[in-house]
Amino acid sequence: RRAPVDRHGQVRFTADDRYVVSGSHQGSVHVWPVDGGEPLVLNGDQGAVTHFDVDAEGGAVATAGEDGTVHLWDLATGTGRVLGRHSAAVAAVAFDPSGRRLASAGLDRRIMVWDLDRDAVVTLEGHGERVGQLAFSPNGQRLASGSWDRTVRLWDLTTHEVQTFRGHEDVISYVAFSPDGETLVSASWDGGVRSWPVVPKEGAILRGHTIGVHTIDVSPDGSRIASGGHDDTVRIWNIDGTDGRVLGRHDDHVFRVRFSPDGRWVASSSDDQTVRLFRADGGASHVLRGHRADVEEIAFADDGRYLASAGEDHRVFLWDVESREGRALEGHSGPVTAVTFSPDGQELASASRDRTVRVWDVATGGSRVFAGHALGVWGIDFSPDGQTLVSASLDDRVLLWDVATGEHQEFADDLSGARLVVFSPDGAKLAVSSSSRRLWICDVDDRECAELRGHSTTITQLVFSADSRALGTASADGTVRLWDVQSGESRVYRGHGAAVFDLALTRDSRWLVSGSADTTVRTWPFGLPPTGDLLGAYLDELTSAVVPAIGQDPDLVR
Repeated sequence: RRAPVDRHGQVRFTADDRYVVSGSHQGSVHVWPVDGGEPLVLNGDQGAVTHFDVDAEGGAVATAGEDGTVHLWDLATGTGRVLGRHSAAVAAVAFDPSGRRLASAGLDRRIMVWDLDRDAVVTLEGHGERVGQLAFSPNGQRLASGSWDRTVRLWDLTTHEVQTFRGHEDVISYVAFSPDGETLVSASWDGGVRSWPVVPKEGAILRGHTIGVHTIDVSPDGSRIASGGHDDTVRIWNIDGTDGRVLGRHDDHVFRVRFSPDGRWVASSSDDQTVRLFRADGGASHVLRGHRADVEEIAFADDGRYLASAGEDHRVFLWDVESREGRALEGHSGPVTAVTFSPDGQELASASRDRTVRVWDVATGGSRVFAGHALGVWGIDFSPDGQTLVSASLDDRVLLWDVATGEHQEFADDLSGARLVVFSPDGAKLAVSSSSRRLWICDVDDRECAELRGHSTTITQLVFSADSRALGTASADGTVRLWDVQSGESRVYRGHGAAVFDLALTRDSRWLVSGSADTTVRTWPFGLPPTGDLLGAYLDELTSAVVPAIGQDPDLVR
């Protein structure tokens, strides 16, 4: 079979194998009946046809034009219409599996997703160079794109969230999904084929609280979860979600729960003005009284001997865990917002809305006042070597304090609304979040900060992985994110139906655990944004000709 003399850049069968469709740089598309006969010629006067796609039913063809237009053709009638226009040549078009949506991409770096039933369009932007490859997931809920910027992007078509996959060193020449939609494969002019896991395995949903879960913690061995909420209960669960039970009750909302370092005790604080100690195995429990107002933050010393509590009554209490005797540490003139022990357990730091940080001698109860903030202090943390203390305040300043001398330096500019701050376990990084949605990863030595964008509203918790490679964040936007500290890319965990209040990571970095206002606790398998497993490398450039079979045969990627 021959067409007019021209260069045909693409050939495809329709789904029913009745026709072969070929695209032409002359500006036409030929639809050839397999059993013979004259071809149907589709010519939309759009310059060279750079790409086309056939819908799953074989009844429609979309064509991409060098002039920036996207045409949609009815194969039964041979009629077509201009669906829309890019501002530069269109390089790729793709139907979703239902045939009801069409994506187009081009040299203008934009992706357009057309709802063919409603004639509506959504524009996706983010690539830094021309976009030449598109593929829908088998369920049609995600769209993969490959670009000359060397990245593959995965778009959630419901939320428009995007995940960026980096690893190739040259132009992306093809993208395809495995039939189950759990793996994305890409080929590049760098001579490599990479596979990317795109669907994290599900964790467990822990149900039992009747009102929002405000706080969670994971036992040191990673086997159990403690939770507390606005239903006034403290609960304990196995990490797989089994054997959930009530450890005990407060007379008002539970603000914070913490495991002791040996895992034997669960401590809790509450608006009922008490701290409580529960045996994690369900044995004895003790009520620690002394505060005269709501008790919020609590912290164990690393050796487990002492427990500290921070109160709205302007006081810090230091409790001996074995004897349950408490000492009031007084000096703040405003509510205490945070407490943390030094790594050696000899000192205790507290932050307050009175604009100060105090460092207390655990043995004597004496304190030193660290003054320097102009507004209330909300976040504090010791460096792993115990020599430096960091504080974050709503005065938009993060200060580094020399613990020995009490002298301070401003850490970095433009950390607007800083509220939470935490050192990485290796001491090389600081994570800082604001009272809104802003988040920074900062290098401690050079004090350079990179802003990480993704959450849409207040960040409620920050936690580093034990190896310092990952940062977990929880947000009132209902999501959990796991950030690659080096690249700044994140993986999004969705499933909660309301704000996420607290987050913890197991020490072996196998699980994230979150508690939410939706009354559930969830576990999520730990997984950094993938860099892609290199499946093969070739001396010659890879083109799309060798890759489509990967999308059809999952065994080829195993």
